[in-house]
Amino acid sequence: MNKKKILSLIMALVMLVGVFSPLTALAANDAVTEPTGTLGKDQLSETKPETTEVNIFKLVTKENYKAGAPWKHNGGKIDDIGSLGSGVEALKGAQFTFYKINGDNDVENEKILELLKANPEKFETKEQMDNLIKNGATGLKASKADKDMKSIDAGKLAIATGTGLTDGHTADTDVNGKATVSLGDGYYWAVESKIPEKVTGQIAVPFGLTLPLTNPVDVDDVKAGKQYLKTLYIYPKNLQTDKVKIDKNHATYDADSKKWKDQNGKEIADADLGADYKKYQEAKKTVSAQLDENVPYDSKTEIPRNYKFETFSWQDVMGEGLTYNKDLKVTIDYTKINDQGVEEKVEGEVFIDETTGQNFITRSNDNGFDITVKKADVETTLVEYLKNGPVTFHFSYSAKMNNNAVVDKPQLNSITFTPGEPNGGGKVTSGEDESITVTKTWDKDKAPTVSEVTYYVEDANGNTVASVTLNNKNTAGEKIVAGPGIEFVVGDNWYSGKFTGLEANKEYTVREAVVGYDPTYTPNGSTLGIDNKTNPDTLKPTEPKAEFHGKKFVKHDQLDEKKRLSGAEFVIKNGNDKNAKYLVVKSNETKIAEVEAVKTAKAELDKAIEAYNNLSAEQQAGTEGTNAKNTIDEKQKAYNDAVIASRTKFEWGDKADAYVLVSDAQGRFEITGLSAGTYYLEEIKAPSGYALNDKAIEFTVKHGTYNGDKATELQYNEANADNGYGQKVPNKKVTIPQTGGMGTVLFTIVGISLMAGAVVAMKRNREEA
Repeated sequence: MNKKKILSLIMALVMLVGVFSPLTALAANDAVTEPTGTLGKDQLSETKPETTEVNIFKLVTKENYKAGAPWKHNGGKIDDIGSLGSGVEALKGAQFTFYKINGDNDVENEKILELLKANPEKFETKEQMDNLIKNGATGLKASKADKDMKSIDAGKLAIATGTGLTDGHTADTDVNGKATVSLGDGYYWAVESKIPEKVTGQIAVPFGLTLPLTNPVDVDDVKAGKQYLKTLYIYPKNLQTDKVKIDKNHATYDADSKKWKDQNGKEIADADLGADYKKYQEAKKTVSAQLDENVPYDSKTEIPRNYKFETFSWQDVMGEGLTYNKDLKVTIDYTKINDQGVEEKVEGEVFIDETTGQNFITRSNDNGFDITVKKADVETTLVEYLKNGPVTFHFSYSAKMNNNAVVDKPQLNSITFTPGEPNGGGKVTSGEDESITVTKTWDKDKAPTVSEVTYYVEDANGNTVASVTLNNKNTAGEKIVAGPGIEFVVGDNWYSGKFTGLEANKEYTVREAVVGYDPTYTPNGSTLGIDNKTNPDTLKPTEPKAEFHGKKFVKHDQLDEKKRLSGAEFVIKNGNDKNAKYLVVKSNETKIAEVEAVKTAKAELDKAIEAYNNLSAEQQAGTEGTNAKNTIDEKQKAYNDAVIASRTKFEWGDKADAYVLVSDAQGRFEITGLSAGTYYLEEIKAPSGYALNDKAIEFTVKHGTYNGDKATELQYNEANADNGYGQKVPNKKVTIPQTGGMGTVLFTIVGISLMAGAVVAMKRNREEA
């Protein structure tokens, strides 16, 4: 065998090890058969071929390769890529770019190739290679081939030519992950230069080839190194990059040095707040916040070094009870190389400030935002930063609890990181029956691997009207509160179901938030089909939640709990001392009509109560009394609804401005929108014929108190327990005797007796004197 053939055989073994090396195995060290490939005689040629057919396969794994990876490879074809590990698949749509080394001779070519292999991180992208061709490279780590060679001159490499190459790059890999080129003799360097838009993180390591190659192993009766490979199969390994990391949580509460409380009124430790990658899929705390209270969020995302992208995005969607404040600020931390070639850490550089500009923000509504980052827009910044190390994005923004929050319903706020454009959701028109049906299909008709899916329904103005989170424990037919007057009825197939209580014949947008899948939406009448395709690069951390609470009360006679009392008026305060403040309901300037409606409703309620009180006892016990009570209930509901419709925030202020609660004909009144804590009712007007309570009544608000306690409280509705139970608020009756009646007689008798006693006492005193 001549020297060139020996060199070819050695290079074949060396180079093929480099071009088939998947990610380091994460699985247990089970014994496996090494997938070295199958070499056939049809790949061999007794004479040196003018060109070598090179078949490059792009593989990715959603999980991990088998133990022992990377493996040596012989240039043969691997028929069963599934044998490489769990979730290994071919990837369509990738491209590779080839460069030919043009040294003065084969010795220089080989030394340059070895130098490239010794410094792969500097020559792994098309941009880096273009720069090498134009400007050369210095300061490199020497290879074993030449310990003194630490630079490559400009012009020593050029875009390769060959069948199947266009400007050096291959066609897109096909459905089998394959791209084919034919290359002549020479030394080559190849990089992965394009990836599908929605796949990131698994980029092929740059690799070298020396052509032609000889068979590195025996093929039937052909001994190793005896013939040339005219056809070659290679499976480039993937860069061992970290994956994108993301998390989101409530930010530390910093308003007046207060602490967050959870839905049960317990203080939340600082350790349970703030974004933490380790808690990506851990349950986050639910904070308790009153109406209009600010709820700040903290999110961060780490984009790893070597991350290739054309576009990536974040989508943030909020539940119906949250209003986004449009105050997003994003800063980045990264590493840069200064003019002296020294690394410098940069922290807190502003990337987005929504208060001053809309850069990268492609949606900003009351229910959240989209951020879209395109490679073309960050070529000189982010793309360069990622060459030096990871880039961390820090998100800071907030939302307010609004009037659409349902009592004790956790309000979600999902953020999803997607390789590619943010998903715009699916538009669908509700039916005459005020419903939207959601049907589901999952990748390859397999059962979903997730245990939770969230849907948001928004109107044409970008306001969320309903939201629901389903888990794998929900049962078909189960009804879940999704928004004010809106329910979701669970279907019988993998997170399907129906929203009911929407407006009829109205267009809505449904957005799905789920980890590890990309949804595609197909409307059909009032039904929206959602098909989910697996994408492990789609990331969604668990959501931080917020909710407010409420409390119901029943006003009654202290001696007869069945006797409900109407017309009592109350205010609420946050303490029981002289420093206590009173609950004040505020409306903004857009609620002028609603505020007037409150005044009108209160006046009509007062008239209804007065009319009932003016009836005689006999009239109150008869039909007139029943009708008057029904009117009170009607006017009370109108007043309550008007207040809720008009309110935009709660404040704590002076008693003169306090919100007044009024008991209806069934003695009922309630408060919603409070955060967990202890409060006090102060009675400012007693029911007709009853004494005013002179002591404040303490009550507690937290998750569950709105429905009440059957054991200690009164049934809220007289007729049924549909609305739970209310805290007892008793009053004692005031009895004022009629003039000339028994009271007067008694007073006269007692008075005469007292006078007689006084006369006797005076007489005795005189006698003793």
